[in-house]
Amino acid sequence: MKDRSKWLVLIILIVLVGGGIIIAGVVIWERSQRTSGIPLDKEKKQILKKRMEEAPNSIFIFDPYTSYRLKPSFRGLRHDSATLPHITNSRGILGEEEINPDPSVKKILFLGDSVTYGEGVPYEDIFVSRLARQAGNSYQLLNTGCPGWSTHQELEAYNRYFSDLPIDTVVIIFTLNDLLRFEWVWSNDNSFQMSAELKGLGGLTHSKLTSRALKKVRGRFWNQTDLQPLANLNNTCLNSYLPEKWVDWANQVQPTISKIADDKRLIIAAAPARPQLEALNRGGDPGAVLLPQHMLEQFCSGNNIEYINLVEAFKKQTGGYDSGLFLQSGRGLLHLSSEGHRRVVEYLFPIIFPSGK
Repeated sequence: MKDRSKWLVLIILIVLVGGGIIIAGVVIWERSQRTSGIPLDKEKKQILKKRMEEAPNSIFIFDPYTSYRLKPSFRGLRHDSATLPHITNSRGILGEEEINPDPSVKKILFLGDSVTYGEGVPYEDIFVSRLARQAGNSYQLLNTGCPGWSTHQELEAYNRYFSDLPIDTVVIIFTLNDLLRFEWVWSNDNSFQMSAELKGLGGLTHSKLTSRALKKVRGRFWNQTDLQPLANLNNTCLNSYLPEKWVDWANQVQPTISKIADDKRLIIAAAPARPQLEALNRGGDPGAVLLPQHMLEQFCSGNNIEYINLVEAFKKQTGGYDSGLFLQSGRGLLHLSSEGHRRVVEYLFPIIFPSGK
């Protein structure tokens, strides 16, 4: 009887220990599926704001609406270079030129992320700067491109800081990672980092489903030789190949975009990623390769917005696309070289300025 009791106790212990291990494993696995970091509460936002204010060389300041933005009236060095200057006017717009008070000078505002900011190239080589020089004194082109921003932040910044300006045309430069929302989050080690997506929009289940969907998309690209370059896109860019993400994006940006389009000329231009051009050069089906561009074109068509597909700017006269017009470093998935910016200007100028100027 005693032996039976001992065996019973031993079995119960094994079951309890085993169950505990399984439960712990499940908890660890579920935590690993979460987007790292948690949203900032009011106290942590104050800490972040103080830290950013105490970084005099940073080109960014904390912002309660966009998480961060370019620091106004700033002179220093770009965040991506130890030698290139970074200058903003009193509005936080790139360059030292203030808003021209002359109403006869037409204002064109560019909203965008690091591609519009001109990651890795001098300010004078950025396509907005080149367009401005070519347009002449009858126009003032305003570059509000901020590294890391998405469409959501760009539109929020427009509402808060630029909508009161006498702007004639708004140009939104869309890149493949612009579907996501970004914000500062609090890391487990008590430091700050940028999230890949805003929390509270689906929680853990949403994160799991998105992770599985992205894995499936990447696997499909790897399994097709002509689409393999697309598998090199990071997850933030791969989100643009999930149609359900476009539904969320459209619902969120629609009110502001419609408001802009009511009284201004609005243009949305889709910038390509280098892997897209590489896939097209391999003979990849344009419908599959350029799915994000097609989704954006449908959105623009349904809202009577001018749409520009900048993939066309990279066409070679001999056929195919020039995928060598991006930065050579790891930033070259999306970011253009100086020559790439020049090619964009050649394509954009006659569209934005149909009469020549």
